[in-house]
Amino acid sequence: MNRLNAMLSLVAALLLVGCVSVSDGRRGPAAEPLEAARFNVQLGLEYLGQGRRDLAMEKLTRAIEQAPRLADAHVAMAFAYNHWGEPQEAAVHYRRAIRLDRDNPNIRNTYGVFLCQHGDLRAAERELLSAAHAATYSTPEVAWTNAGICAEKEPDLAKAERFYREALRVNGRHQDALWQLAKVSFNTGNAMQARAFLQRYVEARQPQPWSAESLWLCFQVEVTLGDETAAAHCANRLRADFAGTREARLLEDAERARGR
Repeated sequence: MNRLNAMLSLVAALLLVGCVSVSDGRRGPAAEPLEAARFNVQLGLEYLGQGRRDLAMEKLTRAIEQAPRLADAHVAMAFAYNHWGEPQEAAVHYRRAIRLDRDNPNIRNTYGVFLCQHGDLRAAERELLSAAHAATYSTPEVAWTNAGICAEKEPDLAKAERFYREALRVNGRHQDALWQLAKVSFNTGNAMQARAFLQRYVEARQPQPWSAESLWLCFQVEVTLGDETAAAHCANRLRADFAGTREARLLEDAERARGR
């Protein structure tokens, strides 16, 4: 799955699972345009994943016309505009969604990621921590991890580590937090801690534990710790399973520099 489709799947899951976010909660005949809008949001995201901008815009615009107070429709439109490189239009729809459903932690998390992506780090942290602390949020570890990623951009690695650890306090097997902590630990000179988090990350990823990135980090960690046998094992797996990747090329360069 490519990055766009992975993000689309995440957005669709966040927006369309469970109750639809509307401010008046009406039932009966008024629900018909709401259901139609919900369906058009789904279609719009599908067309976006296919790269069919005109159809995606048509369906998302129609969804907002059918249910202008459907916050999730505005989030989907914001996501689409951001993907198309129009962050100002995206921001308009994110703000509308927040006004319509202020207490929705899914929307605040998504908006926080958007703000972080575009460099408004202070506002991003505020939105992400609001989501993380929300009693109604079923996956606060996601917001804590996103807050950590944003803190790394400041850069404030100590704060990032604190947020990642909060994510693990909520869910000790959260893969993204484990991975980020492995990297932060290594980058701050704590290779032993990096090894521990990397091992936990690999265990959480069963039955497909390794990636090119994690094997490259494994190699670097083990070289730093002086375990040549473990380093060779990571290097061999990286060459065998992920030949031609950026990480495999980095490994070749590193081994040449070491005279191997």
